Amino acid sequence: TAGVATNNTFRNVVAERLNTNPVQTRQGTLFVDQTGIASLDLESLNVVGGQWVKGHITLTQPAAPSGLRCKVRSNNGTYAPFGGTVTEIEVFVPAGAIRSNDFTITTKLHKGPGNVNVQISTFKQDYPTLTQTLVLRPIDLTFTATPAAAIGGSQNFDCNLLLTELAPTNGVTTAISSSDTVVTVPSTVKIDEGTNSKAFTAVTKSVVAPRTVTLTATINTLPSALVKTVSVTVNPLSIGLTISPNPITGGLATTGTVTVGAPAGSSGLRVTLGSSNTAVAVVPSAIVIPTGQTQGTFNIATFQVGANTNVTISARTPAGVQATATLTVVALNIQVTVNPNSVVGGIENGLGNIAISAPAPGGGTVVNLTSSMPSAAAVPASTTIPAGQTSRNFVITTSQVNVDRSVSITARLATGRSAT
Repeated sequence: TAGVATNNTFRNVVAERLNTNPVQTRQGTLFVDQTGIASLDLESLNVVGGQWVKGHITLTQPAAPSGLRCKVRSNNGTYAPFGGTVTEIEVFVPAGAIRSNDFTITTKLHKGPGNVNVQISTFKQDYPTLTQTLVLRPIDLTFTATPAAAIGGSQNFDCNLLLTELAPTNGVTTAISSSDTVVTVPSTVKIDEGTNSKAFTAVTKSVVAPRTVTLTATINTLPSALVKTVSVTVNPLSIGLTISPNPITGGLATTGTVTVGAPAGSSGLRVTLGSSNTAVAVVPSAIVIPTGQTQGTFNIATFQVGANTNVTISARTPAGVQATATLTVVALNIQVTVNPNSVVGGIENGLGNIAISAPAPGGGTVVNLTSSMPSAAAVPASTTIPAGQTSRNFVITTSQVNVDRSVSITARLATGRSAT
């Protein structure tokens, strides 16, 4: 021996075998290792669950030529393993170094209640045990959706996930689900590492009656999943229909106006139209309310009728919500007059005048004419009142008669209404 070594020391050693003749002697070098473990170092001792924590050990002096190996243990492989569920790893300090390679504690998300304390310790035979307490804080989640009620197919819900802590390593993935297909949500939403919130959109579809839908957000935490829900209401799109002018004389056009309860979406809103009597009033098959608008108009073409007629005009949303309005198509009245009403046959002609109760539509209004005695007073077979006009003259051609004759002149519309 050569006294007590206080540092890593190389000593010369001589060994003799005395029971041989001659005595056998061997000489060598013995390394006296006085290296200790100064500390177990973790980059943080208080983190939110799910945050990965790096650590290492530090020696009291440079490691021996063979280096130094030491085990590091976690007393809770569920909440704070070294990857997976491993509770023990080995670290190594290379020769001449005082710091080991880094190790990583892959802590897990948890929802409490309260903090979870995990003991991280060193273990090496004949060496003192060093221990650090790692505190894992829980997380909680707030899940909101606005507005609380939306019009299906026209309005969506703005949803937000808000954590009580900044998201740990690799962020927090949240599973999202909807209890009803009238509201579509993404399957997952990730709150990025270092942030505490994430917004997303829940898209609605058209409905014919109010629907209450539950949206669910789920985070995979310990000891069980963290689940939050929010209820929203999807309402049908209201629709109204007006017609102006109304009543309208048959043969003239009027205008229908569709009004919906919310602005049309990015593709516009297609509204299907219908008429209960297409022989009297015709509408287009559909109109599209432009993006961002709440109204659309359409033309209603009417035809002449023999008597006042009511027609039901309908407008229907893609979801089947319907509005109706009654259009009254008024019969066109006609009058006929002659001037003078007494003439000398064959020498004087008469002048007839036809008057209708509303301006003639495009193409004019055809009026058929007849005389009760064409041999004495002849009229053209028909005449047309020009578009936009309400009257038209025609000539009554007379012939000589041997006695006074009374002749009736009749004007008849295509609807059968007539005047004499």
